[in-house]
Amino acid sequence: MTILIDKESFQADLSEPDIENKPVKLPRLVQVRLVTALRALFQQIGGDFYTKDDVLTVVPRSYIQTGRVLKHPVDVTFTKRPFAEALSELSSLSGLSVVLDPRAQTDNSFAVTADFRNVPVQDAVRVLANMAGMKSVVMDNLLYVTSTNNAEHLQKEKEREREALPKAGQ
Repeated sequence: MTILIDKESFQADLSEPDIENKPVKLPRLVQVRLVTALRALFQQIGGDFYTKDDVLTVVPRSYIQTGRVLKHPVDVTFTKRPFAEALSELSSLSGLSVVLDPRAQTDNSFAVTADFRNVPVQDAVRVLANMAGMKSVVMDNLLYVTSTNNAEHLQKEKEREREALPKAGQ
């Protein structure tokens, strides 16, 4: 597995010029998944990771939390590709989780045709969802493709949660 550290992001976000040489310690972990061990390591430097193809990229945690991962550009062409397969390919190309609500997909044979060149993955998913009569909803660092009604319900729920949070300085 190839592991890349996005040094520029660590410099910009955390003013950490030499992130690759920052010491970390791995406590003794027994019977844990690799993802758990990696998160334990990267948390020590304020980092997290995403995977794209066979590459694990280490970035500042804020990169994931602020949604910058949603703006990863994709280059892909779909010609009469089944909708669910197209979403799965966008997920693989971007390293972002794209989840299709099976309750909302009424026609499993629906196919899409689209040519995306240097398009943020969030926008590509939104366009494909629109073609299928659905909507995509950003949920932290994943995109959820669901019915229009459910998407609106989830958006309102998210707004209520945001309003319930204490305001800065209070």
